[in-house]
Amino acid sequence: MSEAGDDRFEVRPGRIRSRGSGRRAKTFLSRMARSMSAAGPPRGRYGAGRFSQVRSVGQRRVVVKARIVRMSASSVGALRAHLGYIRRDSAALDQEKGRLFNDISDDAPTRDFVENAEKDRHHFRFIVSPEDGAELADLKPFARDLVSQMETDLGTRLDWVAAVHDDTAHPHAHIVVRGKRDDGRDLVMPRAYISHTIRNRAEGLVTLELGPETVLEAKQKIAREASAERLTRIDRFLIRQAGEAGELKLGKSPSEWRSVHAARLKTLERLGLAEKTGRAVWKLADALEAILTGLGERRDIAKAMNRALAGLEGRRFDPDAILKSVDPNGRKVTGAVLAKGVSGEGHDQAYVILDGLDGRAVYGGIGDPSQLEDMDIGSVVSLRPPDTSPKPADRTVAEIAARHQGIYSAGLHQSSDPKAGPEFIAAHVRRLEALRRAGLVRRESDGSWHIPDDHLSKVEAWQRRRAGRAPLSMTIESRSPLSAQ
Repeated sequence: MSEAGDDRFEVRPGRIRSRGSGRRAKTFLSRMARSMSAAGPPRGRYGAGRFSQVRSVGQRRVVVKARIVRMSASSVGALRAHLGYIRRDSAALDQEKGRLFNDISDDAPTRDFVENAEKDRHHFRFIVSPEDGAELADLKPFARDLVSQMETDLGTRLDWVAAVHDDTAHPHAHIVVRGKRDDGRDLVMPRAYISHTIRNRAEGLVTLELGPETVLEAKQKIAREASAERLTRIDRFLIRQAGEAGELKLGKSPSEWRSVHAARLKTLERLGLAEKTGRAVWKLADALEAILTGLGERRDIAKAMNRALAGLEGRRFDPDAILKSVDPNGRKVTGAVLAKGVSGEGHDQAYVILDGLDGRAVYGGIGDPSQLEDMDIGSVVSLRPPDTSPKPADRTVAEIAARHQGIYSAGLHQSSDPKAGPEFIAAHVRRLEALRRAGLVRRESDGSWHIPDDHLSKVEAWQRRRAGRAPLSMTIESRSPLSAQ
């Protein structure tokens, strides 16, 4: 790339070299170094002020998924299972035993990490997926550099293990960090740091390794999305540009993106999600974002189902065999595990495919990938949607309120049930606080609660809406295959 005059610049992966000595060259290099630096001077605690949601020009994209898991007696087994899962899948390419790594070893002991984490209050799980991960020679040095940067930001050494999964179209790293600082105190990461700063640190590291993303590369990546049958970055732009009316005038698109937008609108028209209403004027379908998201999910499900059913005579993919969290019949499905895996942009949503007892193959999302470690192919499991009926606490509150003109309070609860202890009553109040945030109940100034007459039906409808985002409940009926029983 070059500018007018004698200043010339050469951008290569990992470095920038100037072919000129003028002030313009120094200014350019200074600005580029600042934009690419992953460890630039932070402003504010943990650098949260230095890095916001704004991506620097040329910065390469990285998706970071984070989860904070509180430790308990049952969480120890779940942590061990999660580490087993990420370790096992890290061996997919070399067919060797999977291994975890950390800052000093390529074979970090799982048992030691779990034993040390057993008494922690919590731990952190990260999934880091660079958009250009396939171009990186090895994700291990990248993960180590990222954690090292986090240690600098947080002012403490971190105890962590990780695994790289490079057997997918989007290679990614799983990183598990203990919730303890090196001085024994609990490790606390601010929300802004988890939500934005870690991602920006990762993007800076990938940009330093591969060089800044050129304008041509960025355009080519977006142009490839024009024919995709899923939600894309182009769609988000078109939805914003169309506004609440959903009417899009192509002439208002930036000139450099107009051809890409036109190609995307043709794809949406083919899918029945856009209609041309005039010269360069389009009407977008209602709920376009939700529909495209669902299309992408069904496409991934179809691929997984077809892989699982390959070689099974007389079987084919049935779109109606996707068990949903909001199944109106609340049906339970039992069958042998044909396949299992993870899906989603962050590779953090587990699924199983069952050979149902009724002869149909069924797909179901079960949420936490650590559950995959507890089952083998051929195991017999049952899937069912989450229970959306009112909880016992809801029924108790409704009964007490019905006897007191629609009012519930801790005092009324105590007088209605003298055996109820303070902790038991406090649990009911916490439940009411959650329902208040959902707009289902009202708290009075004296601490009592106004409970509507149709409280239970409103609670059930609310839980049904929430269930649409919840994973299915899974029960392992037998670890032995049906053929061995």
